[in-house]
Amino acid sequence: MNPYVQYMYGYPHKTAYRPLEGVSLEQYVHFLNGNGHGLYVHLPFCQSKCGYCNLFSVTGQDEEAVDRYLQAFERQSRQYQHLLQSVRTQFQELTIGAGRRCI
Repeated sequence: MNPYVQYMYGYPHKTAYRPLEGVSLEQYVHFLNGNGHGLYVHLPFCQSKCGYCNLFSVTGQDEEAVDRYLQAFERQSRQYQHLLQSVRTQFQELTIGAGRRCI
């Protein structure tokens, strides 16, 4: 079976991403009120780049780079924790992914 048949991608191309200025999660946190939400955590460390994937990812990184990324993710999660608690956000799904390696 051809893996590219019926493949649909809903994210902008990686070249479309840039720093957001004047935008804060506080402005939009009300959309995350209550339950029924999904959370996707992107781990951009791939063994090789897939031909169809245009998410940001890098290959050949050492364990220290991965550890730094995970530590930054943990810091950012703690920063958002109080906002999400204020609207009682409940995530029903968690997807951890990088390239074709989603769980």
